[in-house]
Amino acid sequence: MHKNELETLSPLYTAGFFVTENFKNKHQQRIILWNANQFKRLFGHNAAIYEIGEKSLLSFVKQRQTSIAYSKAKKIIVLNLKGGVGKSTFSASLASKLLSQGHTVELIDFDKQQSTNRWAESIEVLPNQSYNPSLRSLSNIAVTLKVNTETDYVVIDSPANFSESDLVRYLRYVDYIVIPMQPSPIDLHASLPFINNLIEKHIFKSRKIKIGFVINRCVHQDVRLDRVTRLLRFFRQFKTLGIMSESEVYQQPFMDKKLVDAKNIDPLLWDSVIKWLE
Repeated sequence: MHKNELETLSPLYTAGFFVTENFKNKHQQRIILWNANQFKRLFGHNAAIYEIGEKSLLSFVKQRQTSIAYSKAKKIIVLNLKGGVGKSTFSASLASKLLSQGHTVELIDFDKQQSTNRWAESIEVLPNQSYNPSLRSLSNIAVTLKVNTETDYVVIDSPANFSESDLVRYLRYVDYIVIPMQPSPIDLHASLPFINNLIEKHIFKSRKIKIGFVINRCVHQDVRLDRVTRLLRFFRQFKTLGIMSESEVYQQPFMDKKLVDAKNIDPLLWDSVIKWLE
């Protein structure tokens, strides 16, 4: 079915949507809407013919997905046992930065609060999903958690106060761990046992997962930074990626449901993060 036929099929096309109908039986109708820009980005600008009927757009989309276990994308989880350290802020900012450099990115939110998932829902260029790996087996995660085959980076936001068994689930299919922490004595002492526990995990050692630290929510000329950087020297095998400012540039996009535009803030941090991921 060609573009002009789709236009006659539904006025939704003119508003930037593709529509397909799949009748399971005479009493049931499924309507699947795809934003045209997102569809073209995922499946190619030359994709001009779409089948309506037994082979729906939904089945076509599923064919272009793969298990996170077999995805060639670089998978980054933002992780800290303590809450309030800026995991969601960093996740959204990292996804936005990678998109701004022309990469295809997907966002997965493991947190039941779904802060990053709700932020990303209205952002067309950022496919996103909420997924709870708790109480699932590793094989079940491999079967049920899927990403697009064309994705370059998968950014995963995680909750606080997770169990050790959940930590094993989180680490099973990732390549990078970013640990954000605030430069306060309370945050530092709360994070140290978690970092030591993380290092001792066999799955971390066997899979050679890279770990990086981000010192988050820093104000200008923050006097607490010296203590943090001295403490992180004890973990020389991991990289301190840089300092993330306390700024409305990172906070306002959650209100506006827009990508984070960080091109004029914390350039040293973002240059370091991008090089580390390469």
